[in-house]
Amino acid sequence: MASIWQCALWLAMLSSCVAAHSDVPEGMSGRGQPTPGRKDDDPWKSLQDKSGWVLLGIVYTDTDNWAAVPVLAEHSASARQWPKVPVVGDVIQLKQTTVVVILDYRTTGELRRLDSPAVRSTDRSDTTDVLLEPGRRVQVVAIQRTKGRIQTRHQGIWALVAAVSQP
Repeated sequence: MASIWQCALWLAMLSSCVAAHSDVPEGMSGRGQPTPGRKDDDPWKSLQDKSGWVLLGIVYTDTDNWAAVPVLAEHSASARQWPKVPVVGDVIQLKQTTVVVILDYRTTGELRRLDSPAVRSTDRSDTTDVLLEPGRRVQVVAIQRTKGRIQTRHQGIWALVAAVSQP
């Protein structure tokens, strides 16, 4: 089973690979549709429920402080101090391109949309066509932590996020 760090690294590499689209014309996906996540395009349009999971980052299990720079820039933390982990209802702004994940998406579509990727390692079959660009705001619908490892003291923080109106 892959470690939290391997999972985060895999998602970062996948993000840059998917964004490159080196074998298709500029502005188009491999299916002849506009590339998801482009600023002039609704990145959520390929998902009926307009929601999915994103890996926000890695925290220390004992303090809840970020062990690595999280993908979120800020959030609407009510009565809590940033940069704590967001809670359900927070609206967060992403600061880097983020891949939306739904377990087994390539084989079952959105059927497992509510199942958290924190329960197992993710792979290519879990990635959607949705790329959320830096600056995109999303609402947190659920937060799930990976199982912490005593020897590393780290947990991955996954958020089920949904589309919100952009300013």
